[in-house]
Amino acid sequence: MNGSNSVADKKLRIGLLTFYSADYGSFYQGAALHDQLTKMGHSVEFVDESFRYANTPRLLIGGLADLFAPKALQELVAGKYYPYSRYLVVKQEARMLGVASPKTKRNRYSGYDLVVVGSDELWSVSNKYVHFIEDCFGIGITCPHISYGTSGITVKEDQVSPKMKKKMTEGLRSFTRLSVRDQTTKEWVERWLGKPGCCAHVIDPNDLSESPSPCVTRLPGPPDFGLPIR
Repeated sequence: MNGSNSVADKKLRIGLLTFYSADYGSFYQGAALHDQLTKMGHSVEFVDESFRYANTPRLLIGGLADLFAPKALQELVAGKYYPYSRYLVVKQEARMLGVASPKTKRNRYSGYDLVVVGSDELWSVSNKYVHFIEDCFGIGITCPHISYGTSGITVKEDQVSPKMKKKMTEGLRSFTRLSVRDQTTKEWVERWLGKPGCCAHVIDPNDLSESPSPCVTRLPGPPDFGLPIR
């Protein structure tokens, strides 16, 4: 994936790392990117969201409920607690598209030719609902990985410790190509990496192709998946 090669040049087995069950908006952007990559001829599946469990206790609870709670109990709770009802809906929709089986961190990315990180606010470490997640910054991903339309728009640089900034920067350097969906993220990523122009500003996945979102507009041609950063 170096030099002039693009994602469109080869047919790949792709793991899509995103927050597909956070809410409907997160699912729509993930589904749209999944749809576009599939239409380009790739084999695509969502990376199981177990990588978020350490930072998102309610997602861990949902995951445990999926495994151990009777369906009748899940439906009862969903009828009384809307966020859980929403979680069940998007989880089922994601499974219909394809979600990887839960794996340990060591082998989570085995079998993929490429991991695509994005879209959504995966880099918004200042957001209390997101936090810093190593996988979102490429840390621990053992195969080539790129970002598409990823955002860190809420990052407040004066609130990021030097230690965390170092980890974030080292992680970003591990990406083969970088692209983001907003100018704010583009600016701090390029500033931290010390490489002006290394990060492409692209459109949100919801504007790439048809998806479950009612507001999607289909655009012709493959998306720009960013620029080589090496």
